[in-house]
Amino acid sequence: MTARTSWKRRPGTLESDPVMQRRTVFSLLGLTGLALCTLLSAGCSAGVPVNGTVVENGAPVPLKDGETLSVALVQESGDNRVFAATADKDGSFRVAERVPPGKYRVTVAQMGDVGEWMKNKDKHVPGAPKPGPKGPGGPAGGGPPERFKGEFSGTKSPLTVEIGSKPATLTVDVGKKNVAVQ
Repeated sequence: MTARTSWKRRPGTLESDPVMQRRTVFSLLGLTGLALCTLLSAGCSAGVPVNGTVVENGAPVPLKDGETLSVALVQESGDNRVFAATADKDGSFRVAERVPPGKYRVTVAQMGDVGEWMKNKDKHVPGAPKPGPKGPGGPAGGGPPERFKGEFSGTKSPLTVEIGSKPATLTVDVGKKNVAVQ
């Protein structure tokens, strides 16, 4: 038997030009990579930026040194994802992740100064409630008091908001117990 030699390399074709072979391979790899990146980024970026301000009857919520103000958006449908942020001294916050459109329950907590609480936790002020397992208004296991005493925590929070398909700026008013979207 003889080897089959009926085909011949033709000049200028892919099989005869190693440079064209490399370009073709790299072009295909590049297109495949671009398609993959597009698909992955489309899944990851579903959602909109959300920022806002926490106020009380229209005025900024006062924060002392060491106090923290936390805001969270809890998805009401689907997998109940939580999108959290910590507010600055002026009450402004920005959620780090993009928030998918949908209905959310908004929770707000203002915690006292942990350092101050630690220094004074064993002292008892006459007339003040004694720290129990929760501390005076604090979280389970003790801690500084939470200013709103859980009124805006979890499913008890009366604050709800609908996030649409455009970036949202929220005004969370804990005095009026409402959330406005701009």
